[in-house]
Amino acid sequence: TITGLTLNTAFHVRAYATSPAGTAYGADMQFTTSTPVGPFAYITGLGDNSLSVIDTATNTVSSTLAIAGGPRGVAVNSTAGTVYVVQENSWVYLTDPPTVTAVDAKTNSIAGTFDLFGITPVNAAANPDGTKIYVTDDNSDAVSVIDTKTGAVSYIDTGNLTFGLALHPDGKRLYLTSESADVVV
Repeated sequence: TITGLTLNTAFHVRAYATSPAGTAYGADMQFTTSTPVGPFAYITGLGDNSLSVIDTATNTVSSTLAIAGGPRGVAVNSTAGTVYVVQENSWVYLTDPPTVTAVDAKTNSIAGTFDLFGITPVNAAANPDGTKIYVTDDNSDAVSVIDTKTGAVSYIDTGNLTFGLALHPDGKRLYLTSESADVVV
């Protein structure tokens, strides 16, 4: 473990060994330290189309972002420093498709949006490395899977109207609840 490094800084490290025969060097490896998302909780306001950022160290609202279209569930990927907000966008009224908005947690600014399949997206979960976001929909038989690198959206057919979800810490199993059965994908 290396400690005491400056955040948001690129570093190089190279192992070496010295013996009577000389010194041998390993490969140069580079890594960048990241800024942690911090001790924050993210709460959606369905009625006022907002995302409140709560500083859990002080129990105060540190900022509020306007998130149009009926924000519902939230997934936080602290590794990537991104918060994903599920929005239904009145799709039920055939106006705009549902979306997921990506929020940069370091700057509390909108980083992008992803269009979804379905009618009423509800909850989301991010995989451990932040490359995929899973979104349930309580009016379709599928879970949307967003590739955060490419923006591509695919679907997992669940055969059930899904609502709640939890992702195993290893990112290999997705647990879903629905109106008729519980599902493991």
